[in-house]
Amino acid sequence: MRPPRIRSPKIFMPILVAIGVVALLYEMHRVKLQIPTQLLPPTNHGSSASGAHSSETITNFSMNSIRSKQIMDIKEPTTDTSPVQTRLKLMQNNVKDLPIESTGGVEHEIKFAERRQRLQLGCDKHRNQASFGGVEHFGGVLRNRLLWLNREKIVVCMIAKVASSSWCNYLLNHYLNGSSKSEGYGHRVAQRLLAPQPGLTGKETLQQLNSFTKILTVRHPFARLVSAYRNKAEPCINETTCYVKTRNIPLSPKALFKDFAEYLIETVKVPVLADDAAYQSFDLHWIPYFLNCKVCDLSYEYIVKMETWNDDLSYLLPKYHIEYVEKAYGDILNSSDVSFQYFKTLPESLVLKLYEIYKIDFELFGYSLDGYLQ
Repeated sequence: MRPPRIRSPKIFMPILVAIGVVALLYEMHRVKLQIPTQLLPPTNHGSSASGAHSSETITNFSMNSIRSKQIMDIKEPTTDTSPVQTRLKLMQNNVKDLPIESTGGVEHEIKFAERRQRLQLGCDKHRNQASFGGVEHFGGVLRNRLLWLNREKIVVCMIAKVASSSWCNYLLNHYLNGSSKSEGYGHRVAQRLLAPQPGLTGKETLQQLNSFTKILTVRHPFARLVSAYRNKAEPCINETTCYVKTRNIPLSPKALFKDFAEYLIETVKVPVLADDAAYQSFDLHWIPYFLNCKVCDLSYEYIVKMETWNDDLSYLLPKYHIEYVEKAYGDILNSSDVSFQYFKTLPESLVLKLYEIYKIDFELFGYSLDGYLQ
């Protein structure tokens, strides 16, 4: 009887190759389902369109044109061949130090990476107006806006009417080891205590600044204007209990929001070139973001948004061993609905003129006019 014939291994090779291809395709499909397939700007205030924005003057705008044209004209990078690859690249570049099981941390880091990417694209586009040419001169644009935690190696740049008091309270309470509640200490106390390391030269302070993790907070530009009006110009309903307003603006004590908007349009002139003089010419409560905190000269690792304040800080503060206490920034005083109500009192032409002043802010941080045009 002849022994059984042993088949050549070559016969099985096509089968093994086919199995490998199927397994690879399955894995690619599984990863694609897990990772969002588009690199989108934040959607808290509606989508931010992309494409070219007309350079026509404000007088050529109309309701139909503003809705048909694309408001946001920052284009996403074209070096990646697919949105999935873009998302994967952000993961590879920004989550190296996170434990593998930290999926929540991965998503947060990707979110912050997307915000950094948008800011960089906008700064590249508006370099002349938004860049001060570096941070070599550590002057008024920065010095009075920064809060330092030297042990944790973080710096927070404060912007008026964008949770600056909350940052003072968080950082002071941490600096004082929670031994005394810092509510009401105020910005001046925070600036005095939360300062750079003493004894440093200007050059050494800049080196320290460049080596620290830097944090910036923004909100919708129009919501910030409403907050500024309510705080600085809105008539008091009850004079005995209302907040004492600082009236450094030539408006009637009974100024309406429309009066405030017209005042801004008349007095706020966007500079052709960014410099310290341009910064000093603005009231700090409504100076555009792109002229504040040197957003296009410093590398801000974390851009916090008031629209996602609790989500952002519940992840960010524990990274630096800072106690996090949830803030109710979704309440009626800070919600978009309140801002919409104020802007409903303005004619379309005023809304569009205000947009022209703060247009660069809209682009740098991914905000849109959704809800503000009727």
